[in-house]
Amino acid sequence: MLELPMDHVRELDPFDVYCVNIMTLLVRNNVDAELVSEVVDALRQIKFEHFGLLEKINLIEQKANIDLKTGLYKYNENYLENVLKVSSRALEGTTDQDATVAYVRMDIDNFSRLNNTYGHDLGDKVLHGLAQIIRQNTRPTDWHIRFGGEEFDLMLPMTETKGATRVMQKIFKKIHAFYVPHQREKVKITISAGISEYRIAARKLKSIDHRTMVKDYLRIQKQADDALYHGKDQFKVWDASLQRQYPRIRRHYALHNAR
Repeated sequence: MLELPMDHVRELDPFDVYCVNIMTLLVRNNVDAELVSEVVDALRQIKFEHFGLLEKINLIEQKANIDLKTGLYKYNENYLENVLKVSSRALEGTTDQDATVAYVRMDIDNFSRLNNTYGHDLGDKVLHGLAQIIRQNTRPTDWHIRFGGEEFDLMLPMTETKGATRVMQKIFKKIHAFYVPHQREKVKITISAGISEYRIAARKLKSIDHRTMVKDYLRIQKQADDALYHGKDQFKVWDASLQRQYPRIRRHYALHNAR
């Protein structure tokens, strides 16, 4: 009889037992292999959401991580590492799949001018309103972050660039309909946004280290930040072929679109 070393033995949690029971039932009933594959993918996604919510509940309980004006998370250099640890648990046992995280950085256009014109009280209402739009048009397992000032970050686990663009289309539609009443005026806003993508093979998730994760986190932030400088009231996906041109794009933006 083959005996596994104790460091390779892991006790099944209740969710794992539930998944095993479902798979046993499918096998016993000779369910079509293609359908079994679809069920496995669905269970993997549910498992990720399960562990992702547990991770976020833990952070919410640590109220120091919450931005009081928006109710979103404050920026923390550990977030990508946290997301990938959840992915590691959800993708455990797979070797042919990647863990993906779509990253979005959003910036409110002309926010300083808005504060100077209408006052910081209205500016706070804008920040709160945008935070609500972001939350309401994303999943509970997505990460909603106030990076600082008028900048917001969004992390979409188990999502590729294409999925992030669909999310941003919904968010932009809501933002274009959003306004803050001020006397007889309806104060409207626009945002600029950039999208980047992080991808890592599932087999490498067990060996991730903190220093590498922080470095990778900063890299995808910089990519998303570069992409948003294409112009106001739009979102763009970071393009590797433009990497050397982004400094010029930033200078052009700063020259023609002073905030």
